[in-house]
Amino acid sequence: MAELSDTELAAGEHAAQSGFAWCLTEAQEEKLRQFRAAIMAKVDEHWEGELTDKEREFLADDVDMLRFLRSRRFDLEAAIDMGWACLQWRRDFQGIGVDNITEDMIQNEIRTGKTFLFRTCKYGRPVGYVKTRLHQTSVRDLKELERFAVFQMEHGRRYLRPWKHIEKNCIVFDLDGFSLGNMDYEFTKFMIHMFQNYYPECMGVTIIINSPWLFWGCWKIISRWIDPVSAKKILFLNTSDLKEYIDEENLPKEYGGTSDWTFEYKTQEERGSEFAYERGWDESEIEKAKEHEEERRRRGLKDGGAAEDAAAASTSAGDQANGEGEKKKKKKKKKKKVDAGGEGDSTLPDASAEDGVAKKKKKKKKTKKEEGAGGEQPTDAVETSDEDDGSAAE
Repeated sequence: MAELSDTELAAGEHAAQSGFAWCLTEAQEEKLRQFRAAIMAKVDEHWEGELTDKEREFLADDVDMLRFLRSRRFDLEAAIDMGWACLQWRRDFQGIGVDNITEDMIQNEIRTGKTFLFRTCKYGRPVGYVKTRLHQTSVRDLKELERFAVFQMEHGRRYLRPWKHIEKNCIVFDLDGFSLGNMDYEFTKFMIHMFQNYYPECMGVTIIINSPWLFWGCWKIISRWIDPVSAKKILFLNTSDLKEYIDEENLPKEYGGTSDWTFEYKTQEERGSEFAYERGWDESEIEKAKEHEEERRRRGLKDGGAAEDAAAASTSAGDQANGEGEKKKKKKKKKKKVDAGGEGDSTLPDASAEDGVAKKKKKKKKTKKEEGAGGEQPTDAVETSDEDDGSAAE
C-alpha cells in the first residue's frame, strides 16, 4: 500500500483538527464571523443585499465557509477575496448559475457513465469514478461538459457527512484504454481551476489507476497547472491496490471488489431510494442527512447565517465606539464646567484658583530668570494612550 501523508489522509477526517467546524479556536471562530460579515457587506454593496435561497444556504454553512479560510491559512483578506470570487462565479456561471443546472442541461454527458459516484473509501469519503476512455474530445460540447462537471460536484456534496467529520471526497481516475483522443487539455485546465478556486479543501485524495506510458507525456503538461499542496494528494496505483483504500463490499467487481453494482442512468425520480444504496448509508444516516439539510435551510433563512455574525461584529464595534463617545462627552463636559467657573463636579479645581496659581508660578519663574537661577528647561508634555490601535497581530 502506498503511504499517504498526514495531509492526504487528513486523519480520515475523524481526528480533531484545528480549522474544521468541529475544532475551532476562539481566534478562528472570530475569523469565521468576520469572514461571513465581510462577504455579506459585499453582497449589500454589489447586489443590494439580494440573495437566492440557495445562496443563503451556501453562506450559512460553516463547513463551506471554513474551506476558504483554511485554503488561505486563515489570512482573512485573502479568504474574503477568494470567497467573494466564488460567490460571483456561482451566480454568473454560464449565465445560468451553479444552483440552476438541471439534468436536462447535461443529457449528452450524464448518460455516458464516464463519471459516477458509488459508496465510500475506508475513511468514509464518498468515491467518484472517472472512466477516461468514455470521453471523446472531438465530439464533446465544452460548455455542456463544464456544466456536467459542476453538476457532479454539487451532487457529490450530498454524499458528504459533516456530522461525522467527513468533509472531503476521493476520486478514482481509471485510465484503462486511454488514448490521445481522450486527452482534453482545455477541459482539464477548467477542472483544475475549478477545484482550486471554487471548491477548495474538498479533495481528500485522487487515485489514478491503469495509467499507460502514453499518459506520462500528458502528465508532464498537466502537472504544471496543479498547485504543490494538491499535487501531494495524487497517487498513481495499480488496480489491485484499490482494496487498500476501499473495502471490497464498497468496490465494484471491475475494480477487484465484491459489489455487483454497475452504472445505469436513471433520472432523480427513478433513482429514489437507490440513492441511499449508492451512498452506502443506513436509515439513521439518511435521517442525519435530512436534519443537516434542514439546518442549512434554517440558517439560510437568516441572511445566510451572517445576520448573527454581522450583529456580533457590529455590537463589538459599537461597544468600542460607544466607549470612545462616552470618554469624549465626559472630557467635553469637564472642559465646559472649567470654563464656567468649576461649577458642578466637586473634584474639579476652581478656575480662578488655577489662574492665581499659574500667575504666581509665572512670576516666580521670571524672578528666577532675572536672578540667573539655573534649573532644568521645561519640556513639552507627550500625551500617551493605552488603547490598542487595532493593528496588533494575533
